[in-house]
Amino acid sequence: MRVSVHDYYAGKSSQILCLYVITIKPFLLQYKLTGIVFFWYTVLKQDKENYRPMKELFIKYKEIILYIIVGGLTTLVNWIVYAPCTHLLPIKTEGQLVLVSNIIAWVASILFAYFANKMWVFKSKTKGIKELTKEFTAFVGARLLTGIIEIIGVPFLVTIGLNQTLLGIEGAISKVVVSVVVIVLNYVFSKVFIFKKKA
Repeated sequence: MRVSVHDYYAGKSSQILCLYVITIKPFLLQYKLTGIVFFWYTVLKQDKENYRPMKELFIKYKEIILYIIVGGLTTLVNWIVYAPCTHLLPIKTEGQLVLVSNIIAWVASILFAYFANKMWVFKSKTKGIKELTKEFTAFVGARLLTGIIEIIGVPFLVTIGLNQTLLGIEGAISKVVVSVVVIVLNYVFSKVFIFKKKA
């Protein structure tokens, strides 16, 4: 079956538009957010006295704030990897394409999350192949555990009655509740067990 030149380029245009919305547009948003952060940094630096309480609050909860930021960036990495995979991988079956793309994106986001949390959030000083392997294995194991909790938790809460919709999305309240629990558990696992500071 021949495809006309018009249909071919129309299809390519839709793919490019999809890639722009999912990958390039978040980068533009990130640049805007960076500009806002830089602006507030400049304001705080120039007017230290008026903004001292805000600065002290940031210092007090710095670890939690950085953890939330890294979590957001991890989600961004997941989408940035997932979107091109769905267009570039030579898999014809839609279900298999989504599955493989999701697995690759999950692996990429886990790697990013591990190194970002290790270096910037919890500042782990672990060195040596053996110690790093143990730490990384514990990190992946914790994420797998919370992933299972999320997979099981949402339908469980829906079946026991927490099935309210939010913005027209079925089971959204259950999803929000479980997501909060998963975020807290990931933070506790990372701080207490995985990246715990040695005495």
